[in-house]
Amino acid sequence: MDFDRFDEFWVRFATRKLELSGDAPLDEILLRLLSLWGTCTICGLLRERTFDILARWQYALAENREDQDRFVESQTWCNRHAWLFGEIASPLGLGRIHRRLLSHIRTRLVEGTGSALQSFPRGDPDRILGWLVGERRCPMCGDQETLQAQLLDALAQGLGSGALRPAYEVSPGCCLPHLAMLLDRVKDSEAVAFLLGATVSQLDRLSQRLERHEAETVSRRRQFGEAKYAPAQAMIVWAGRRDMVVAPASGTFPDGRS
Repeated sequence: MDFDRFDEFWVRFATRKLELSGDAPLDEILLRLLSLWGTCTICGLLRERTFDILARWQYALAENREDQDRFVESQTWCNRHAWLFGEIASPLGLGRIHRRLLSHIRTRLVEGTGSALQSFPRGDPDRILGWLVGERRCPMCGDQETLQAQLLDALAQGLGSGALRPAYEVSPGCCLPHLAMLLDRVKDSEAVAFLLGATVSQLDRLSQRLERHEAETVSRRRQFGEAKYAPAQAMIVWAGRRDMVVAPASGTFPDGRS
């Protein structure tokens, strides 16, 4: 699997989702998405990538022996990616890979229990879990973290140069977690001032839609228009899309901490 490598993903995404050429640069993709999507562009692209690679990974783990062996020996999924994987994998495929995984871990424990007990890592549940299953990484966590950093850097560069400012100003902007990461990357004080000012305008527009949603709900007219999804959009602004905000230095089993 091409974890941490995105060239083929960008070709698929640009041609299939945006009807752009396969060699469209990232700033052109961001420019298009800022005008198309109704919520955080960073979250949206991470979601697209997550589904893309999980769909391909579940096929590989069902059909490709080399990928199966690599997974059983050194990889895993963290809690959040396990459940995302389970949503798209077939019960048969999920059962097969876990049968191999459990057998591998059982063999490890049976063969290593006697000597390993001498250095049993008491007092630290994370280390005990590592002792049980071996040193493993969730490659999905590393993949998301790398892509998130690339997207934030590209957006910061485009805002700093001014190329993305008109599109960003009229877009819904970023969720607050990604906004914080973006502000950390935008070093020019004038660009920071622009970003904060744009955020105020974006929050004002969203608040107006929330007011309309409430008024239409109370009146029972329910003629929401563009305010129909405002409550969910507000939730995304506050917290980011579900499982699409990646903490720094993530990727180790079991919970994303190094």
